[in-house]
Amino acid sequence: MKVVLRSSSLPLTLLGILMNVGVARVDTGLRRGIVGRLRIGMSIEEVQAELGADPGGDSPAATDPPVAPEFFNGALVRCQVLSRRYRTPEGIGVGSLSTDMARCYPVVWEEPGVAIVKSLRMRVQIQDGKIAKILVS
Repeated sequence: MKVVLRSSSLPLTLLGILMNVGVARVDTGLRRGIVGRLRIGMSIEEVQAELGADPGGDSPAATDPPVAPEFFNGALVRCQVLSRRYRTPEGIGVGSLSTDMARCYPVVWEEPGVAIVKSLRMRVQIQDGKIAKILVS
């Protein structure tokens, strides 16, 4: 529940703060080398701490993960985005139209259904005219 206060009253301000205590603040940014709080180059331990589970393990979160991290020599090298909650500053993400993506960024078509956005270092899989997966590297 979000409380909006339009008064400078101290008791009402404190009430608003207390009502919002349990609300999680999550960075849902999708930028070059960044997916939310994950950054390319992070260690396995750092990724585990951010995801709250063993990446790729048998935890309940791993059955339907919003992201699929890939590691090499103990460092995050790629992250596959599977969730609609991660968006670029322009609002592009899983579920966006490929035409909207092409309008916002220069796109190179690698093959039918696969586009490369070089400025973001992202490989995008397109299905039915919409973004299905994004690989951030």
